[in-house]
Formats: sequence, C-alpha cells, structure tokens
Amino acid sequence: MYSSVVAAIDLATRPARQVLEKAASIVSDGGKITVLHVVEPHYAQYSYDPTFTGSMVDTLEKESVSTAQRRLQELCAPFGIDEKDQVVLKGHTSSEIHDFVNANQCDLLVMATHGRRGWQRVLGSTVSAVLHGIKVDTYVCRIGENDQ
Repeated sequence: MYSSVVAAIDLATRPARQVLEKAASIVSDGGKITVLHVVEPHYAQYSYDPTFTGSMVDTLEKESVSTAQRRLQELCAPFGIDEKDQVVLKGHTSSEIHDFVNANQCDLLVMATHGRRGWQRVLGSTVSAVLHGIKVDTYVCRIGENDQ
C-alpha cells in the first residue's frame, strides 16, 4: 500500500474516474491522494497564428485553468478529495508531472493511457514521456476506446 499517491488525470470523465478509483483502491488507510491536471500552454497550440496576441492567449489560458479547476472539483467530490489536494498546473504535461512528483515526494503515480495509433496503442505519448525518467512507482490504467 502507498501513503502518498498522485493521480494525474485528463478531464475526460470516464478515464478520470477510473484513475481515481484505482488510486483510492491502492492508497493506504490514512494515506493521501493528490489529483493533478496539467493545462498545456495555448501558445504552443496557436503559435502558427499571428492573430493570437499576448492578452488573448493570457485570457484563454486563465479560462482554461479556471475551467479545469471547476471540472476537477466535480470529479473529486465523489471521492472526498479535499480542494487543497486538487492541483491544476500549466505547462508541458510530462515535465509538470515529473516536477510535481519529485517536489512532493509521493510514493506512487497513477495515470491512464488511451492512445490509439501505433505505439500509442501500447502506452500513449503522454504516458510514454512521463515514464521516461520518473523516479517513483507508476501504475498505468489502460482505458479502452469504448471506455471514453
């Protein structure tokens, strides 16, 4: 059993619930689950379009973080996970997960994979990037195409 578990989720309902259920089943009595979601920066998505200016990108990113925080609260409520243990970060997903796990000295990382093409069928690009260099035990929940 693990006493400090980080559940890294995207905000798709079914996969997120499956990750939270797995984390809840693994954490020891009296242990803690921290739920982490990473919002990718919008500049990466819209860097090809010069009409997306700094203030517009800032507004989009603030709204994305705010929406993610609200959605995280909805997903965590049935599991009784306190708001202080719900974290939304902005940045490159695998890097942010690595940094968070290392800084918070967790015992286990739980996340889902649901890639569907080529090697993504095996792990998924985000999970693959996270697994390279992660220093803690990691449990990867396989989410099928029909589970999303």
